[in-house]
Amino acid sequence: MAHADSVKDQMRAIEGLIFTHMFRTGEDELGVVARWESLAALEAGQQEINNVMGGMAQFLTSTPKQEMGEVIWRTDD
Repeated sequence: MAHADSVKDQMRAIEGLIFTHMFRTGEDELGVVARWESLAALEAGQQEINNVMGGMAQFLTSTPKQEMGEVIWRTDD
């Protein structure tokens, strides 16, 4: 968590990234959900995200699985 905290300002500075939430899914597992302004913003910011999150590799035991989907319902509208 200290590493994640150390890159928080870098994450906040990525244009088009609205938020990133990390959550524990098991004793030694976590998940991350991110919301972007648009698919174009995600594509433009992907390399920067990879660079920032690359520092997390030292704490991971497997390759992260990435999935993407369209928001079809929300409470913050």
